[in-house]
Amino acid sequence: MKSYFFLFIIALSIAPCYAQSLQYHPFVEEGKVWKMKYHTEFPQYIDYDYCYYLEGDTLIDNVACKKMYAYNINNTNTKEYQLALYEDNDNGIVYFFPKDYVVSYVLYDFNIPLDSTRIIKPILSPEEWDISMKNNADKLFCFNGIQRHSLLVNYEYKYTTRPLGLPAGWWIEGVGSELGPLNPCYFYLAGGSSYLVECEMNDESIFTISDLRKQNPMGDINIDGIVNINDLMQLVNYLVGQTTVGFIPAAADVNHSGKLDLSDVMFLVNCIVK
Repeated sequence: MKSYFFLFIIALSIAPCYAQSLQYHPFVEEGKVWKMKYHTEFPQYIDYDYCYYLEGDTLIDNVACKKMYAYNINNTNTKEYQLALYEDNDNGIVYFFPKDYVVSYVLYDFNIPLDSTRIIKPILSPEEWDISMKNNADKLFCFNGIQRHSLLVNYEYKYTTRPLGLPAGWWIEGVGSELGPLNPCYFYLAGGSSYLVECEMNDESIFTISDLRKQNPMGDINIDGIVNINDLMQLVNYLVGQTTVGFIPAAADVNHSGKLDLSDVMFLVNCIVK
């Protein structure tokens, strides 16, 4: 009887997440805020916090959009209009109108099939660039009791010479990239890096980067939620030319070099030893 009771308690604890798994969670919503952190490697500069947020409506080319602003984006304590956004909820695609544009482009596609690619546009000079985003893994992560469909993506374009392309991290449905809502492609910025700390909706947290790392720590090559000897053996087997089941090269590139080598092995060894 006790065993049934404990199973019942476990079922209740996981039900709030799984009950939400088939529902699409939109990205473009009034009142959504993305709290960001900028970190610089140069001692003469300082780290700072900033945020993006959606506030107000606009009509562009007869399309109803939400306006996105940034506050303190360059450590200036000012509010700056960024762009306008709208969403195809039926297909999980987010579009954007760049500032002073009347042509829209794809910012996110949360339904890229596994091992397939999708052409998107960067927010700067979108008419000049085509970036091919590849979906390396599909996962359901749970944040604040809600499961969100997520894609592990990397990008390649014609000037990329790295075998694995360049990493872009996770795209989380309703949240965007782990790098921030307007950084679906680039992992690094000149002089430093910018990343998403938390996403809120009407002052309620719907995502934190720390929660993502608990569910998918760096070095979790097979995306099972833990870093252990299995991840290390999969990487070693890959480097010596053996095929492995469940091995995801984009997840194994822990130093974001665009290739897999001994430095990635050493990172994993350190993670496991710790």
